[in-house]
Amino acid sequence: MAEAALVGLGCDQLMIGLEHYLASGGVRRARVVADTACFLDERATVQLLRVRVTFYELQGEESSTLTSDSASYDWMSGDMQARGNVLVVDSRTDRRVRTSMLRYERAREEIWSDQPATMTEPDGMVVEGAGFRASPGLDWVEMESARLTKPPGRASSAAPPSS
Repeated sequence: MAEAALVGLGCDQLMIGLEHYLASGGVRRARVVADTACFLDERATVQLLRVRVTFYELQGEESSTLTSDSASYDWMSGDMQARGNVLVVDSRTDRRVRTSMLRYERAREEIWSDQPATMTEPDGMVVEGAGFRASPGLDWVEMESARLTKPPGRASSAAPPSS
C-alpha cells in the first residue's frame, strides 16, 4: 500500500483525502487534490500521492490541470515537484505536455522539467524535447532540443498505396 511508504517517512500528520486552495493577492491560483498527504513539519513540506492540481488565471478561470503519481510541496515557497506519469492539459485548447518529472516555481509562475518531454497540440502535432519550460496554463511552451515527431494532420502510420 502506497500510504505505508509515506508512514515510513516519519509523517508528523498523515491525511487521507487532501484538498487545498492556493491564493495570491486574494485571487485563487491553484487547487491541489491528493489521495494521501504526509506532512513533514520540520521540512515544511508535504508528500502527496495520486495528485491533481488545477491552475487558474488571474481572472479566476481554470487554465490547466496537472496530474501525477506523486509530488512534494513546499509550504513556505509554494513550489512543487511532481513525479511519475506527469501530464499537464490546457483546459482551453487541450494542448498536452507529458514528462516523468516536473517542477512548479510559484514566484516565477512557471513549470519546467529537465527530463524528456512530449507536447501534443490539438491538431495532432507532436513535439519531443530534452526538457521544457512553460507557463502553468501552457499559454507558452519552450521545448529544449525540440524535434517534430508528427506533423499536424498526418496519420501516425500510413497505409501502403493499393495497386
